[in-house]
Amino acid sequence: MVDTDVISGSLVSRRDLSGSGTGRRVRSAASSLGWLVLGIVLCIIIWQLIIVFTGVKPVTLPSPLDVTKRTWALRAELWTNMIVTLKAILIGYGLAIVVGVLVAVAVAFSKTVEKLVYPLLVLTQAVPKIAVAPLFLVWFGFGIEMTSLMAFVLCVFPVVINTALGLKELNPKYVRLGSIMGGNRMRIFIRMRLPAAASAMFAGFGLAITFATIGAVVGELVAGTQGLGYMANEGAGNLDTTLTFAAVVVLSILGIVLFYLVQAVEYAVVWWNRGR
Repeated sequence: MVDTDVISGSLVSRRDLSGSGTGRRVRSAASSLGWLVLGIVLCIIIWQLIIVFTGVKPVTLPSPLDVTKRTWALRAELWTNMIVTLKAILIGYGLAIVVGVLVAVAVAFSKTVEKLVYPLLVLTQAVPKIAVAPLFLVWFGFGIEMTSLMAFVLCVFPVVINTALGLKELNPKYVRLGSIMGGNRMRIFIRMRLPAAASAMFAGFGLAITFATIGAVVGELVAGTQGLGYMANEGAGNLDTTLTFAAVVVLSILGIVLFYLVQAVEYAVVWWNRGR
């Protein structure tokens, strides 16, 4: 006999996910965006107050207005270099997603791989990336290959760790239930483990996109011939701090946009968590 309470509860849950849950998520996103804008405005106000009350020279700290004017004047050049940086970020990030998920799956299903890989991952994170950047320069030379590799090295760690933890946190009772109902390892993995790990995976993906941005900029600072990091470094070398600030502002906007794009993808893919 069919339990009508279960069915009605399921229907209510689905309505909550598609209705009020979506409304709450939209309101939450709007609130987060509002707080972000407020924080940026406060930073600009503090920035301007420091200039007013300390009398610091523009060569040391340009005003927000000067940076805005310079950013607008160099908009075409900044856009071109932003595309270069974006390519390096996306190449490194995409490679980290593919490699990181594959390694995480192996770690989650094999104790031997876990014991072998985890110490190596920790070791790679203990080494300062700026210290190995000159080696990458010798091996891969100047250009997008080196900057993409730096992005990959920085962002693969959170992908592996979060994905592996998500895949292993599924209650063993559900795995046994899936086996009793006729599911093989592959079907249990696709139907149960991946959905259960999705939130943890996207938490790692969100961290990874910010680390990929940092990695690409580090690569451009060391060996870039184009990109926002190269522009910032060039401005600092010529004591043109306004140019450096303009590049940093564009880079910050790029990082924020990429992070929220990852969250938007999570919202579209992990639909069962929309009501949370």
